[in-house]
Amino acid sequence: MLDLIRKNAGSWVIRFILGAIVVVFIFWGVGSYRSQRMQVVAKVNGEAILIPQFQRAYAQTLDRYSKIFGRSLTPAMIKKMQLKKMVLEGLIRQVLIRQEARRLGVRVTDKELQDTILSFPAFQRQGVFSKRLYRLVLREKHMTPPEFEQELRDQLLNSKVDLLLTSSIAVPDVEAKDYYLYKNQQIRVSYAAIPSSSCQGQVKVTQDGLNKWFQAHKERYRTPPKIAISYILVARKEVEKGMKIDPEEVKEYYAAHKAEFHVPEQRRARHILVKVDPTAGPKEVEAARKRAEGLLKEIKGGRPFEEVAKAASDDTATKAKGGDLGFFSRGTMVKPFDQAVFSMKKGEIRGPVRTRFGWHIIQVTAIKPAHDRPLKEVRAEIAKRLLNQKVTGRLWEQANKIYDGVIDAGSMEAYAKRAGITLATTPLFSKADPPDLFAGAKPEALAGLFSLGKGELSSLIELPKGILIAQVKEKQPSHIPPLKEVEKRVKADFVAERARELCRAKAQRLLAKARKVGLAKAASAMGLKVETSPFFKRISGLGAPALPTAVVDAARLLRRGRPFPDTPIEAGGKWFVVAFSGSKDADLTGFPKEKEAIVKELLDQKRNMVLQEWVKELRERAQVEQITRL
Repeated sequence: MLDLIRKNAGSWVIRFILGAIVVVFIFWGVGSYRSQRMQVVAKVNGEAILIPQFQRAYAQTLDRYSKIFGRSLTPAMIKKMQLKKMVLEGLIRQVLIRQEARRLGVRVTDKELQDTILSFPAFQRQGVFSKRLYRLVLREKHMTPPEFEQELRDQLLNSKVDLLLTSSIAVPDVEAKDYYLYKNQQIRVSYAAIPSSSCQGQVKVTQDGLNKWFQAHKERYRTPPKIAISYILVARKEVEKGMKIDPEEVKEYYAAHKAEFHVPEQRRARHILVKVDPTAGPKEVEAARKRAEGLLKEIKGGRPFEEVAKAASDDTATKAKGGDLGFFSRGTMVKPFDQAVFSMKKGEIRGPVRTRFGWHIIQVTAIKPAHDRPLKEVRAEIAKRLLNQKVTGRLWEQANKIYDGVIDAGSMEAYAKRAGITLATTPLFSKADPPDLFAGAKPEALAGLFSLGKGELSSLIELPKGILIAQVKEKQPSHIPPLKEVEKRVKADFVAERARELCRAKAQRLLAKARKVGLAKAASAMGLKVETSPFFKRISGLGAPALPTAVVDAARLLRRGRPFPDTPIEAGGKWFVVAFSGSKDADLTGFPKEKEAIVKELLDQKRNMVLQEWVKELRERAQVEQITRL
């Protein structure tokens, strides 16, 4: 078990734990994590989940979702996802697993924990564990050594429990074959679509109805906080006018910063990957190695490398390009791959080379030696950099001078009168819709302004356009406007929602009738058009581009014995009623090639199902008490 964890420490443990979890170290005995007297968020069979644990897990989960959704991750979306509840349930699950593992006698020894941490490449310098590097890495991740050990121990414990519960699970050949036939069977469906907009004419709008709708949904119309400012902008483009950089300055900079223009050796390579799952056993690893050797033999026998890569590589990102990875510098790739490439000659083919991703066959196709970029090549780049430095220095110098003048005069108005200038002003604006003045500005620039009270002067605010000095002239708090102000929006929303409900009821009637007489007759009776999709595979829905994803996903589950879904499907502003209308059986000739992947997929599904049911049972039996409201 430990060997398996060690082999994959550079992949799943570092990627998952350092990206999402916080954990404890054993070597310096910082103290018991549970001995700290902290506020409790929940208790699981008497064991406390502390608020700092929850806060860390929540912050890290929020960070992950922010990276996925970007600016589209709004507070409303977070609330709808019930992110806090999801994080708490995850922590409760971990406590339940830990408690049950203790009852079953499953444990992670200090030696196992120590060996695992010692094996992390992230904590090593030249292959040797570094206590200083360890602390630096954790500090960057806002972790303490005690936190790191406890959570890592939980992860290792999870792996042991998973193995204990699922080691006897198997996938018979007949089951794999049936699944292959199901996934690769082609189906087609008939469908009728009812646009929600088609029911808008049936909606009756009354003032009483609008009033009730508005009262039930008034938070939807809440306005964001707004401010209006008067300001002075020390504009970058004005400061830059007439400024030039002497050619001698460029030469001097180049001579003093030559290291900045050094280009390290780069190599171009292509590869073929035979993927190996991080949890694969020795037999699977060996089978993958033999497959890689077979591919290498084909290449050495005269088959073009690119052709083999396109046909057999498991790297979907480079497969279509014949395995080409482009040029890269030393240290860019995982260590074994990197060491192989930078020890090979141009044109040389080597393999199989093992990395955490699997077995690679590698060919070096070009080498760019290390070199220094000449002055003539970087002259314009240096001049631009120096000009920017000069402009920025002058910009702050002028802005500070003006700011001191404002303070000395007692107000922006008094300074403007003394300096003979007119203050610029903005209308009321929200953070989400600022004036063009703030184009490209960092969020903290606006956050600082919105934290000021009416009449307060800002500090110097750096914007892409220059340095801003602002005073808040007006503040409008968030509020729900009276119905009269938003009646047009309210009416449109009311009609759209009522139309949606009417069309859903219409689709439900169509589905009920279709179950009795068939979709074609039912749709004809209601004056609706029925269309038929092309054949497409259950595995992906390919071949049905005219249908929304939600409709295709529902269609994939239909068959002769179940020709209709349970409910109509809403997608793209329409309600779809779908019916199974035919199938084509899969060709079994492709099964041997896909068998290994199918067995693994089914095995993973079975294991996950067993673990989910096990945890569900633990949760139902457990005494869980939420102490702190989130």
